[in-house]
Amino acid sequence: MKNNTHSAFEIPPPILPKNQYSDSHRSVLGSNRGVVKERNIGNSSTGPKAQLWESHKWLRGLRSLCFLTLWAIPCLWISLPLNAEETRSTPVSASTKTEKIANPPAPLTDLEDLSQDFVLETKKIEIPGYPGAFNPAIVRWGDTILMAFRIRYAPTRSTNMMGFVYLDKEFNPISTPKVLDIRVDVPYASHEHDPRLVVIGNRLYIVFSNIMAGTPGIGIRRMYVAELKVEGEDFHIENPECLTDYEGERKDRWEKNWVPFDYKQNLMLAYSLTPHRVLQPVGGGICDTAGCTTSTIRWNWGVLRGGTPALEIDGQYLAFFHSCKDMTTANSQGKHLIHYFMGAYTFSSEPPFEITKISPKPIVSRGFYSSPFHRTWKPLRVVFPCGLVADDKHLWVSYGRQDHEMWIAKIDKVGLLKSLTPVKVQP
Repeated sequence: MKNNTHSAFEIPPPILPKNQYSDSHRSVLGSNRGVVKERNIGNSSTGPKAQLWESHKWLRGLRSLCFLTLWAIPCLWISLPLNAEETRSTPVSASTKTEKIANPPAPLTDLEDLSQDFVLETKKIEIPGYPGAFNPAIVRWGDTILMAFRIRYAPTRSTNMMGFVYLDKEFNPISTPKVLDIRVDVPYASHEHDPRLVVIGNRLYIVFSNIMAGTPGIGIRRMYVAELKVEGEDFHIENPECLTDYEGERKDRWEKNWVPFDYKQNLMLAYSLTPHRVLQPVGGGICDTAGCTTSTIRWNWGVLRGGTPALEIDGQYLAFFHSCKDMTTANSQGKHLIHYFMGAYTFSSEPPFEITKISPKPIVSRGFYSSPFHRTWKPLRVVFPCGLVADDKHLWVSYGRQDHEMWIAKIDKVGLLKSLTPVKVQP
């Protein structure tokens, strides 16, 4: 007799008994049900009973395979590490170590690594009796430098007042600080922010943002303009003009940071930088558009917004702008915060006042972003330019830092102008 035995791990094909099944493949439990019901199969090696028994040997092999599998699993479990200490003691291959070293986490950007040599030095300005004052604007007035600033009122943390003080040529306070006196005979909401100072001819003007009287909720901000009256060490304005009718005006948008400059003894205001839209106040809250141009500007640090007033230097206007961007840096201690940046730009001295050059990257000096985290309206890293004075060789930019400090940056004029890159005006 041919040997039909198989190992436990080999599954043989079933042996079908001859003459027991039709071509329709009737099952053993079908037409041959009687054969299966017989219990006395015995040890006979012939006949249909023996053949049926032989056909089920593969099931016995499968049963043996299952038994071996169930026996092997506990052995494998015993061989595994029992705790974290044993896991850590397992040696790491040299290739795994190399892979971990080759892919370390990327270091965070330190913005002060962008520092430029043309920023010669910086100096903090502190005014006795006004801790936390910030966003200083400066202008040459007579033989001195006049500075306006936002006052931080500690008991309520309000920042809705403006103060003034004279500075010497080293930017040290030399007068008693005074709060601006605002004299009005019309409805007026006193919530002034971020003053800018500009001389038009022989007259001194202040431009600032304020809440329009009668607007609902927290109010709507508009730009206000007034001639600043100086009486010794006292300062006041009368009925500041609220600018409400101009190209681009939207009822629900707050207005801040317009750029004032003197064009042939006329006050001009740059409403935006992209496009560079320049307005001229003509009275009654109305502004005419004096120029509107768009330049191809590459700047990866947020939307360009106004900063300092513009001064005419070497046949063109120069000003400093600000922008802001959410990012994570070493200066924010790895936190995702809004970072404010400063840059410079030039524009034509004649209408339509198109932008001609701009900083390719933020202007940075050591210390710009390493100040303490003061409590502000939200976590920030802020450098905010507000004022500009110049002589033949140098520029001095006044800026607020962290909404709690006032600083001056001394800049080499030639070095700054060389750092600017040309931009193309779009037709």
